[in-house]
Amino acid sequence: MVRKLVQFDIMSTSRDFAVLYMGMFALAILAGTLANDMIISLALSIAITITGAVVTFVSIIRLFSRRMFSTEGYLTLTLPATSTQQVIAMLLTGAFWSIMTMVMFAIAIFTMFAVALLIEVGGQLSFAHVDWQSLPQLWEAILASELTKDLGFWLLTGIPMGILQMFYSLLVLLFVIVFVNTSFVKKSKTLIGIVVYLAIDMILSTFRENFITRPRSDISFQISTDVNGVTQLIPVGSGLENEFSWLQYGGTVLFYIVVLAGLGYLTVWLLNNKLELE
Repeated sequence: MVRKLVQFDIMSTSRDFAVLYMGMFALAILAGTLANDMIISLALSIAITITGAVVTFVSIIRLFSRRMFSTEGYLTLTLPATSTQQVIAMLLTGAFWSIMTMVMFAIAIFTMFAVALLIEVGGQLSFAHVDWQSLPQLWEAILASELTKDLGFWLLTGIPMGILQMFYSLLVLLFVIVFVNTSFVKKSKTLIGIVVYLAIDMILSTFRENFITRPRSDISFQISTDVNGVTQLIPVGSGLENEFSWLQYGGTVLFYIVVLAGLGYLTVWLLNNKLELE
């Protein structure tokens, strides 16, 4: 049932996101053609970022609200699916579109640089001016700095954390939307929803930062000065001082799991006991 719910939700929102992605690519192509004008190109790049984030956030809010608390919500509640299944389906659909937006954003940025490069190469044959001799030095600097090892490590630890943070954000949003549509809230639902969302996010973030995570100043790096050209931008291994704490990492993961379990339980309880459709 969860799979069917997710498929239906994705299909019902695909048109909104298709328009968003086409707009992102249009802006990316335009930014690439105007790469010589750094101000306009930068403005378009910022527009792509903001548009993708805002439209995705608003579309997910509309999905959660429409599927449960509009006229369509009456049909949803008659389906042979439990409240837990509906909550899981909402979160998976939100996660799907969040990941798709990030992927499309990366492709759009790549498209922007590809268009700019093609225009530059086609107009001025810039490949002839590339300092090919510096490329081996760049590769040697990368290997000497163990940059790939560091990046691999941070990807392996960062991706699971990013997934937890994504579901955490989606569940806080879903919980607030469910809460304002219960018997606890009679009027000014939008205003109360914004206040509750900000309050929950502030309380949980403050707790996490004060009792689990440490200041970012614990992590520092130095850049080696014994390489020239572009290679000097690559930190060598001896100059990179990362203090990664598995205890802190595990505490943060546990924090998100506990919050997900707690808010998930409260969301399902509200749906089963305090739901009040108009």
